[in-house]
Amino acid sequence: MTLSDAIKEFLRSHIGVNTPATIDNYAKRLKPLATFADKPLRDIAADDLRTTWIALVEQKHRWGGGSDHPRDSSRGLSPFTLDGYFRAWSAFFNWCVLQEYIGGNPMRKLRRPSMPNIEPKAIPAEDLNRLLDEIRLNKR
Repeated sequence: MTLSDAIKEFLRSHIGVNTPATIDNYAKRLKPLATFADKPLRDIAADDLRTTWIALVEQKHRWGGGSDHPRDSSRGLSPFTLDGYFRAWSAFFNWCVLQEYIGGNPMRKLRRPSMPNIEPKAIPAEDLNRLLDEIRLNKR
């Protein structure tokens, strides 16, 4: 079984289980692995994945979400986007192990990127109090 065949089966295995948006997200995140599309799945090594991972990390552009967010060539992918790739690749190879297509997950030899520690956005106290007041009024 080639990597490409395994990815197709992985995506098919999510039909009826996950939303189409989730399946599309997996497809998008697995796309960089197309470098090895015709390589037998059992021959995919951590070094192959590391090479592709480094290319993602060193990528010097972002695609925007439309006309409001044009292509940005000044910086690479965000840590959150990279983490999404890492998680999708790990999920795929874990699935391959579960299906007994391979004996072990080559992603286990790669380190997950560290995430920035960003404080969650807080609701202003005034807005929270108004919300609670509204809830109290509606319960009467």
